[in-house]
Amino acid sequence: MAAAYAFHIRKHHALADGNKLAALAAMVAFLMMNNWKLDAHNEEVAEVILQLASGDIDKEALTAWVSKNSHAKPSKELREFFQTETGTLLLDAMKATVVVPNGPEFDASLNEAQVAMPVLRDIRTQAANCYLAHDEEGLARNAARMALLMHPFRIAEDMGYEW
Repeated sequence: MAAAYAFHIRKHHALADGNKLAALAAMVAFLMMNNWKLDAHNEEVAEVILQLASGDIDKEALTAWVSKNSHAKPSKELREFFQTETGTLLLDAMKATVVVPNGPEFDASLNEAQVAMPVLRDIRTQAANCYLAHDEEGLARNAARMALLMHPFRIAEDMGYEW
């Protein structure tokens, strides 16, 4: 349906100017309103819209492209997910991760997670202070806190939730 909106807006030149943008906006808006997300990179989207405008792509091909390059967002509320999660996913994720506060993988995940959870920045600062003070117990405690908060973020992202 999203592809059909884009195709017919382009085909029938609904506007004097801006039909490509209107077609793209209608397609993306329809996807968003129905809890879908377009995954393609901007350059690829621009190329497809230009092909649509020039008539080089038909409705069936556009539909196939939209289907291939979009996904349904999770329908369960994030809080509902965490209320029903028995801990298996969290425990498995934590077992699979070696918690090394200065390790590159841990740092990369932490950098991404702290955008959604600013409290991680404070805990990271506390961990750095413990490191500088040679307080290994404090460092381990803060690393565990960071991991405990970071793993639900990772699990939710892997499931398709957006922050």
